[in-house]
Amino acid sequence: MATVIVIAGPDQGGVCHVEHPKVLIGRHETCQLQLHDDRVSNKHLEIRYEPADKTYRIRDLQSTNGSLLKSDRLTFERTLSEHDEITLGSTRLLFCLADYADAAAAQAAVNTLGARDKS
Repeated sequence: MATVIVIAGPDQGGVCHVEHPKVLIGRHETCQLQLHDDRVSNKHLEIRYEPADKTYRIRDLQSTNGSLLKSDRLTFERTLSEHDEITLGSTRLLFCLADYADAAAAQAAVNTLGARDKS
């Protein structure tokens, strides 16, 4: 199971475990990762697990302001990789293949990554 960590934006520190075949991310209350960012659409993007090739895929759901994957506009479905950064509105997410037990463990991993990137 993978994890999506909110690394910047109004919901910084939030964590979503990708434990369903499909995870919706957006402002709507039915989204598995609900964001409180006015620049994010109600149902902004989806991450889904593809069991046939054991990959995670991401696609923008025709959001008003679009999404970025590694600074590139997300215009078609793409395969996610470890530590991919996703930007939607003023929110930045980090995709991790690891399943962190809780928000504190996820944040510790983010801090470790940040320290490694600066060295």
